[in-house]
Amino acid sequence: MATLSGTKPDFTYRPTTISRSARIWASSGATSANLTISASADFFQMQNTPNRAEIKSQPTVEYTTLQSMTNTINNQYNILAAGSQNQYLYFTHVSAGDFQSIENERHRLRTHERFTYFPDIETLIIKIPTREHEVAYRSLGKRITSQVEAMGLGEDEFLDLGSTKFVAQNSSTKESDGAWLNLQSRPNRGDWPSFVIEAGYSEGLERLHSDARCWIENSAGQVRIVLLLSIRPSARSIVIEKWELGSGPSTSNMSPVQTANLTVTSTEPQNITGSVPLVLEFNKIFGRAPVALTEHDLTFTAQDLTNWADIFWRAM
Repeated sequence: MATLSGTKPDFTYRPTTISRSARIWASSGATSANLTISASADFFQMQNTPNRAEIKSQPTVEYTTLQSMTNTINNQYNILAAGSQNQYLYFTHVSAGDFQSIENERHRLRTHERFTYFPDIETLIIKIPTREHEVAYRSLGKRITSQVEAMGLGEDEFLDLGSTKFVAQNSSTKESDGAWLNLQSRPNRGDWPSFVIEAGYSEGLERLHSDARCWIENSAGQVRIVLLLSIRPSARSIVIEKWELGSGPSTSNMSPVQTANLTVTSTEPQNITGSVPLVLEFNKIFGRAPVALTEHDLTFTAQDLTNWADIFWRAM
């Protein structure tokens, strides 16, 4: 029932120890920067109730066999190719044993799906990236990387983690679209990325919001910024939302908040509305204050974003 075109992990993963501060899984045979990170269960528990509510509002498919699930995924690819904008499949009755079997046979799928699994409610959410989805987050990520390189910063300070998989102590898992970290300030295998991008069609905006909350809450705020890219083909527009950890009297009751919202429309005349310019604060991305004269916040003006969106739509 869905179509993917993403970057599925190319690694073979072997779990190490898990702690409250999060541990990363070891990998071998890697050909791309796809990591697996484990997070503490108490962070994931904050998402349980919202996930139940979201899932109840979505059409679901009861899991029976891997072959049946594969057929459903292939069918959704065809539906997306025919013009649908539903990138998500919700499989219920997926036991922990079922999920492990699915992971073991992942090579039988199309290799690009993103998995989010909640064992407490035995639900597997599969996100199917499309051409639009892939071009959106990859092209914006490249432009962000170009600004980083222009400041004279190396790859070790803005390391592209690719498709990242997070695993909680209660076995809940989440895979990202794009994630980056400063290897100098976060050198340990258990360190979370500071910056994440998630993209999808506007029809899945509720799910994208859940993704933003999940990243920030499950990392206890170590993920400092999440950018959401919501694509609206019929309007030739892209909504960009910036999410961060909000303030509160204590860390335990801080919650993710949307701090910027803008829309780039590429119909004639081209226009952009909302929170312009888009600013990604240097200290949040890199975990330190600017030092050199060339170091500054990453800023995207209305013209920068219009140029990005123009190339995006030309590629569609």
